[in-house]
Amino acid sequence: TEKTVILLYNKDRTARTFIHPDEDDPEHGYDKIRDIIVNRGVKGVLSDGGTKAYFYCRITRRKDGLNIVSVDVVSDLATGQNW
Repeated sequence: TEKTVILLYNKDRTARTFIHPDEDDPEHGYDKIRDIIVNRGVKGVLSDGGTKAYFYCRITRRKDGLNIVSVDVVSDLATGQNW
């Protein structure tokens, strides 16, 4: 399966970021997140929409505006959301 960029965002999409396959960390990076989405995610509402998974994340807001999104890949997935 082709590795494509993964979009991460919060409910109101005020926090958005991308995870690129070439920026992988073997234990916690792209491959780990993609594996969880592929194996445990759910299909989007639209028939051509991608597979989704809801992770617990933390946003660290920095003064320079380059905020950090940390994804918890160790805990179980968050329950499905209706948004």
